[in-house]
Amino acid sequence: MVAITTQTFVDIFTHPIFLAAFFSFLLSQTVKIILLLYNKKEYALKAIYQNYGGMPSTHTAVVSAITFSILFSEGVSNLFILSFFWATFIISDVLSVKWFFGPRNIILHEVVEVLDNRYKKKLKDPPMAVGHSPKEVIVGLVIAFAVSYLIYFVVM
Repeated sequence: MVAITTQTFVDIFTHPIFLAAFFSFLLSQTVKIILLLYNKKEYALKAIYQNYGGMPSTHTAVVSAITFSILFSEGVSNLFILSFFWATFIISDVLSVKWFFGPRNIILHEVVEVLDNRYKKKLKDPPMAVGHSPKEVIVGLVIAFAVSYLIYFVVM
């Protein structure tokens, strides 16, 4: 049995793989907020937890940062291969969600608009951004690579 001490938490939170994933998450979400503020000129923090999509893909940034970090620290190992396929699966899912739900989401918004007009009530609109485009995924990959590279070859 492993004893969990304060040092255990220090080791986790200072581990390069954790740092790469954490800072990729932070950078990706920060870029997303800045782009939402710039494009929509409105308060964007609410959109971070209400929308499942947008530029860049944080899902891609985090899983790719973990995968790149394992590659940089261990090379092509069993863990890297496992992480690579896990990341590929996650990225495939975030791409296919947009393809699957995009057209249905547009129809759902039209139904809500018809019901609003018919019953003179304002229904809550469901979130429109679901999934990611290939461009959003590529930007997430670039963020992950840059952060992982900086942590492994510059900081550590």
